[in-house]
Amino acid sequence: MDFRVLGPIEVAHDDGGRLRIGSRMQRRLLAVLLVQGGYHVSAERLVDVLWDGAPPPSAPAGLHTYVSRLRRVLGDATVLEYDAQGYRLLAHDDQVDARRFERLVARACTQLEQAPAEAAAGLAEALALWRGRAYAEVADEDFARPEAVRLEELRLGAIEDAFAARLATGDTGVVADLDAFARANPLRERPHAQLMTALAQAGRQTEALSVFQRLRGRLADDLGLEPSPSLQQLQADILRQAPSVTPPATPARTGEDAESAQGNLPRPVTSFVGRQHETEAVRRLLDRGRLVTLTGVGGVGKTRLALQAAATVADRYPDGVWWCDLAPADAGAVGHTVATVLGVHQQAHRDVADSLVAALAGKRLLLVLDNCEHVVEATARLAEHLLRNAPGISLLATGREPLAVDGEQMWLVPPLTLPADRMGGEDTDAPAARLFWDRATSHWADISGDDATAAAVADICRQLDGLPLAIELAAALVPALEPAEIARRLGQRFRLLTHGPRADPRHRSLDAVVEWSYQLLDPAEQRLFDRLGVLVGGFTLATAEGLCADEELSAERIAGLLTGLVNRSMVAVDRDAHPARYRLLETLRQYAVQRLAARGEEDVLRERHAVWFVALAERADVEVRGPGEAEAVAVLEAELANLRAAHRWAIEHEDSDLALRLAAALYVFARWRLRDEVSAWASEAAELAGVCDHRLLPLVRGVVAHGLSQAGDLTRARELAERALEEASSGVPGLFVPLRVLSSVALYEGRLEECRALTERALAAAEGDGDAYSAVWMGMHDVLSLVYGGHREAALEAAARQWEAAEALESPNMRGWALYVQAEACGDAEPDRALELLERAITLARPVNDRYLEGVSRVALIALRARHQSPHEALSAFPEVIHHWRRAGDWIHQWTTLRNLVPLLVRLGADEPAARLSGAVHGAGTPAPPFGADAVRVEHARESLSERLGAEAFRALAEEGAGLDGPQAVDLALTASAEVLGGETPSPARAAPTGP
Repeated sequence: MDFRVLGPIEVAHDDGGRLRIGSRMQRRLLAVLLVQGGYHVSAERLVDVLWDGAPPPSAPAGLHTYVSRLRRVLGDATVLEYDAQGYRLLAHDDQVDARRFERLVARACTQLEQAPAEAAAGLAEALALWRGRAYAEVADEDFARPEAVRLEELRLGAIEDAFAARLATGDTGVVADLDAFARANPLRERPHAQLMTALAQAGRQTEALSVFQRLRGRLADDLGLEPSPSLQQLQADILRQAPSVTPPATPARTGEDAESAQGNLPRPVTSFVGRQHETEAVRRLLDRGRLVTLTGVGGVGKTRLALQAAATVADRYPDGVWWCDLAPADAGAVGHTVATVLGVHQQAHRDVADSLVAALAGKRLLLVLDNCEHVVEATARLAEHLLRNAPGISLLATGREPLAVDGEQMWLVPPLTLPADRMGGEDTDAPAARLFWDRATSHWADISGDDATAAAVADICRQLDGLPLAIELAAALVPALEPAEIARRLGQRFRLLTHGPRADPRHRSLDAVVEWSYQLLDPAEQRLFDRLGVLVGGFTLATAEGLCADEELSAERIAGLLTGLVNRSMVAVDRDAHPARYRLLETLRQYAVQRLAARGEEDVLRERHAVWFVALAERADVEVRGPGEAEAVAVLEAELANLRAAHRWAIEHEDSDLALRLAAALYVFARWRLRDEVSAWASEAAELAGVCDHRLLPLVRGVVAHGLSQAGDLTRARELAERALEEASSGVPGLFVPLRVLSSVALYEGRLEECRALTERALAAAEGDGDAYSAVWMGMHDVLSLVYGGHREAALEAAARQWEAAEALESPNMRGWALYVQAEACGDAEPDRALELLERAITLARPVNDRYLEGVSRVALIALRARHQSPHEALSAFPEVIHHWRRAGDWIHQWTTLRNLVPLLVRLGADEPAARLSGAVHGAGTPAPPFGADAVRVEHARESLSERLGAEAFRALAEEGAGLDGPQAVDLALTASAEVLGGETPSPARAAPTGP
């Protein structure tokens, strides 16, 4: 059996006859299995690919059918295997043309220097396997694109290697072929360099220089780049007719000379996963300059990247690539270590550095200096001396800080890309996850590949910040522990990750690799690093200064010490943030906390942390109510992890004052950003001992009641808000909050007069507190109660007053809400004006991340467009609004949105799903029943359904829908919308009452 993917996918018998696989689904199934190269593919993954991410309920059974049919076509049941890990295609390397191609190319590349004719023949054989674009019919699909791109890059590289072989053999016909290839690939430098060399060696210097100019113009126009230094040097060599471009034939090197010219680059013992972008970046940096330093935290993979990058550029250095590990060296032995690697003996009356310069004169080689961090000053002095006095030498260094030498180019090696949570499963293609699977299967081939294991692997990778060493150490535990168990135990990672297969003692455990870096810090840097461990999710310089400074570590020193930690890769910095934010990778943070505890400072710093961030929240609460709202929101969003930690500390230490203050300070921020976790924090704070007499307790109980109301539990929300008022002492602040909740509940339930009375009480409470923001906020309820009561003129007048009040506050949020209530007052009488106002409200909501205002405005916008513009366009916007409320956990507005969908589905003829959804939104479990114009529209829709379906059929479908819970009703709505949108699109009805 011969599987061919280097072109349209084909399967052939050994005798050359092709099998016919006519079914599109069977061909896709085969393509997925071939792309995986013999690895297992879960049934869930196959279903997702075969049905383009939207499988029908029958998909699992359908997959079984397609697998059975493919087995019959292939004719051998053992070729397509299934076990607990999923499906895989068993094929030897000789049975897949892509694998044969790679093997032939690899063998030919080893022959290029010594046997170019044999290399050319091997490359020609390899390239003859190609029949077109790899995986042609699926090459642009997500599951196949990376492999197709990889193979195409290998093909282009093989063509260039073939040209190199032909040039070495003196093939006179190579120039025409090179010219055609270079023109077809106008941005690839290597074939242009080959063509320039071939032309120059043929005495055609003018044409060679014109090739350079052509490439230079194309690079400038398309990429804004200049040709690489090596290509510019080739141009200069041609201009001065250097011997390198008109060389006489030279005999091949033999014996010891040949071996020395090849360098001593170590052979990797494990596969290289990911890092294609980083490898190419290092290649480009080596093109532009002679010193490149890879920096990064310990265990991030600097050495492995340097090894890979050095191997890919080896052909540029005729005198070899030389690897020098400085880990065992001390400062006085750096020069001697390099000299030993290069086989250089110190000369009489010369120091080792000058001896190296003398020995390297006229040589072109790459020297890789690995693990420079503990001898950085000595390494920097040697590097500077070599760069100044040995112009043919290039240096690639690795360390946890730069060498700080003139001309140095730095590349910060990032952790591996983490798995993203995909709809319905984990991203197992992410480099971090691929590394775990690769190393784990080398330890235990039978590791499960099911979804639960994939989720555990993704969790491991995230907890370990994508650090390759840590992931490899975790993968080494697979023979003893399931991935889920490893993930569960990573809170004690320094005790767990201790059995790596590393010869280097620094890499045998996670603790050892971090300890190596830590010991390179001076005592003040160590102290600051330890204290930074209490900060979760990042921090600013101001926070580090405010939290970490004391009599032993003055605030004036923090900036300099923090810079040192950044330079030594112990702290990461995000300079795109304003202000810049710093963070410790979680592994480093846990290590810092351990050291802090050993110092006896952990309890003090954690308490200081909680106090600091409660104060930060209280300051932000002032700003979030005025013109500085966007900046204050950005601060609170950035510090959420630290705010969570502060709350948790206050609860665990029963500090009721801090816990209540934090919940109260975050209320306004959380209300508009739909951060329901703050309501949960408030609930915990309100249950602490000793809160009964605290002045903030009524406000915080109101925060809890607000959370209940948004979750759709209006009864409990009302009860808790009333309890807060009953327990409140006279004169306590914050009674506005429980009163606002009661007003909102009355509005949701259509008790409009009661809503207005409660609004008056809430306004009085806000004014009594001197809280102008809350007073304006409460005025919005007054407008909405007038709108929903049918008092349009009075509502318009009240809305105009609200706009003036919001303008005086200069609050973007209140301005947006003032526009929203004006739009509600305009309504169907002035739809164009209302639509304009809603668009403006959304525009104001987005910069301050007011997800609540944006959500209700979008529902109202869709409803108006459905009634006055395009129903099709309106329905197409419905699913995203449903997802918006689902993400927020806001069931009050979710049910309102679903109810608005019913008349639209009726209007578009989707009667059966409309009848079911009608039953769902009228079920006993749905809060906020419709009233007023909204109720009229819904009832009209139900009457239309009863008439068109028949009363009995409608009743049966509605009863079926009434049995659905909230998530099931959401799924029904999304499915119905998708089915209608498959033909024409629906449009919603006007939004039901909603309160700010």
